[in-house]
Amino acid sequence: MGLFDFLRTTKQEEPTEKRGVEALIPLRSVQTVSMDTALTLGAVYRCVNIIATSISQCPIEVLRNGVEPISVPSFIARPTIGKTQRQFLYQTATALALEGNAYWLITRRGEAVVNIQVLPVGQVGVEKLADNTVRYSYNGVLLDPAELAHLKLCDIAGRVTGLGVIQAARKDIQNALDVREYAIEFFSDGAVPSGILSTDQHLNADQAEALRTRFIETNQKNTPAVLSNGLEYQQLKLSPKDLQWLESRQFSIQDIARLFGVPATFLLANSGDSQTYANLETVNRAFVNFTLMGYFGVIEDALSALLPIDSVAKFDLDNFLRGDTASRYAAYESALRAGWLTRNEIRQFEGLSELPPLENIQNGITT
Repeated sequence: MGLFDFLRTTKQEEPTEKRGVEALIPLRSVQTVSMDTALTLGAVYRCVNIIATSISQCPIEVLRNGVEPISVPSFIARPTIGKTQRQFLYQTATALALEGNAYWLITRRGEAVVNIQVLPVGQVGVEKLADNTVRYSYNGVLLDPAELAHLKLCDIAGRVTGLGVIQAARKDIQNALDVREYAIEFFSDGAVPSGILSTDQHLNADQAEALRTRFIETNQKNTPAVLSNGLEYQQLKLSPKDLQWLESRQFSIQDIARLFGVPATFLLANSGDSQTYANLETVNRAFVNFTLMGYFGVIEDALSALLPIDSVAKFDLDNFLRGDTASRYAAYESALRAGWLTRNEIRQFEGLSELPPLENIQNGITT
């Protein structure tokens, strides 16, 4: 018997004739799926936090002609006055993950960008005009398009705004909310009886109520129960697994992780697969390539649009995309034997300090 089948048969306190179709199905939630309601789901909160944290800890470099590293401008090193680059990236990534859009208010002094502020998505109005141009407003005040950068996570032709997970999969999020809220109501309002008193004799309503009341009073006093009239007591224990509650929660977590593109193992969702260090690194790499790259690309394009035409902003993904430990060490050994990498170059890749020349070590010179 499934969860909702059980609920249909145990949670009916009014006659079916009175309640009609409501007696057959659990009531649907009346709450609207929004950013705030979706974040009350632990899986949604964790997915957004994982994505935003991953992006915010990744450094940004600026390349001239796509290859030559140059000094990072202050509006990229510290985009918002009074906030760190990490906070700026975290807010941007959170807006993209939850709403599919992020809006930057750009302040210039002359031609130079001096500040970039992440605007609350819900306070930005977007309107497509008859001539197909787009008009933006912030708290009802029209914005100059030159002062605003609109970042779209899922940019679909013909849509003015990007499409986020919550907007695209609203029914899936709603389903997870409904399962949680109905289960909370079910378990908290005493819908699961502690036991069943049964008899083969006919009892009218008053007799049944009197026997039930007497039985409850006896048990509250911790005295032995005395049953008459052929009564039998069967203790009823319904485990969460029997109600398929654990399976429902597990499915909701995995479904939300799939929607956000976050590996279920990151949410400690037991998929039944044994994980080793090597395949976890493979999972991490896939997460970067197939989820985070969508965020990285959007932010890089928006920052690059504020740079001179010959310069681009790039996230430094070396730490994210490096191979697993065994593969890296095997490649280093091959490169060292072939002579196209030195020991110190390899140590530099691994973030280690340089070693003194080999002849110094052989002669006992360590400095």
